[in-house]
Amino acid sequence: MFRGLVYCADCHSLMSAGKGCARAGVHTPSRIFYDCSTYRYSGHIHCTSHYVRQEQIYAVVRNAIDQQVKVAVDIEQLVESIRNSPKAKRAFSETSETSESITAKRKRIENRIEGLLIALTERIIDRNEYEYMKAKYSQQLKTLLKAEEAAAARRNVVQEQLAVTQEWLRVIKEYQALPTLTPEILKQLIKEVLVHNNQSITIAFNFSDPYRSIAELQNCVEGVGQVG
Repeated sequence: MFRGLVYCADCHSLMSAGKGCARAGVHTPSRIFYDCSTYRYSGHIHCTSHYVRQEQIYAVVRNAIDQQVKVAVDIEQLVESIRNSPKAKRAFSETSETSESITAKRKRIENRIEGLLIALTERIIDRNEYEYMKAKYSQQLKTLLKAEEAAAARRNVVQEQLAVTQEWLRVIKEYQALPTLTPEILKQLIKEVLVHNNQSITIAFNFSDPYRSIAELQNCVEGVGQVG
């Protein structure tokens, strides 16, 4: 079940799975366990065993995911409140208008630069006037292009942050619909399971802390309104 996910917290080698045989005459199933690959394949010279049973890992992982499920409802409501807040709607509206204004200004300057060449060719202006005006318009164009890129970048950051949070919510809902944990859902949610020498277990999720993601999303929305 946890193939490719369980690592030694000390040497960070992938831990190897093994099956412990039940004692003779004892009617209990064989147990799957994990131990450090470095320790196992170095003849017990390097690192330490970090022995842990699969059911221990399962219990910790299940509890960690269940904790995320508990906050999923709150997170979903927070996302919707941010998306539908007057501040967010106003910020995106103003940003769209600002972006359109910047694009219109850029096109006007590009047309002016093109017109300069025509004016030079028709001897309406001389070479010195052409070079002076071209340099002036080129600097204005450079400034506008930077502003245009900044506006697009801020919008993209918000969309990306929102997409990450929504993907996390999607996977959590998929997990809730399952009767038990599956290798597929584990790989979607978990980056790695770290087993320490004292058998304590740390879970590293593929998604960052959901509340931090919401705070970052809120900050992005606030930042979008400052473009222009």
